[in-house]
Amino acid sequence: MALQSTYVSVMPHRHAQKGLCEVCCRGAGGKMDEPISLRELVDVDIIQSIQDRFAQTVGVSSVIFLPDGDALTRFSNPTEFCSLIRSTKEGRRRCFQSFTEMSRKAVELSEPEIMYCFAYGAHFVAPIIVDGERKATMYAGQFRPEKFSPEQLKELEKIAVEIDLNPELLAREAKNMRTVKDKVVWACLNSF
Repeated sequence: MALQSTYVSVMPHRHAQKGLCEVCCRGAGGKMDEPISLRELVDVDIIQSIQDRFAQTVGVSSVIFLPDGDALTRFSNPTEFCSLIRSTKEGRRRCFQSFTEMSRKAVELSEPEIMYCFAYGAHFVAPIIVDGERKATMYAGQFRPEKFSPEQLKELEKIAVEIDLNPELLAREAKNMRTVKDKVVWACLNSF
């Protein structure tokens, strides 16, 4: 069964047997025609731990969203820039609106892509596909392929006012945002 082999590759070995048993039992109950959510396939705490280590090692932030827009995991290793934006109600709304829009685009993806949020932050967006079905989308991001341009910094100052932030503070954090060239991101992510 393809689902089982995919599941084994997702889960660490010591947890795979339990997971396989659960999936097989669902199948034996005649429910295999029903879509199985990623929450049912994986131990979210283990996925969170793997995501945390990945984000720390690679130096990016990461989060996984389900197709319905709910987060499967918490943000790992967020940048100060993005944490500052999400510190206000309007900033959080716009941030999650960006993730919603990226998720809509990601539904059509069969391969990873780099997308940008409303505040010009780059995010590597990759569909998580199990047995041919998209179960979630992984985001690794909060970086820039190059430093913010003077025009983008001016635009960020306008955005800061709109989301109730100090424009100089947001511009300062934007200048500190990690710069990672696209080719480095692709090289790292193609190694998986």
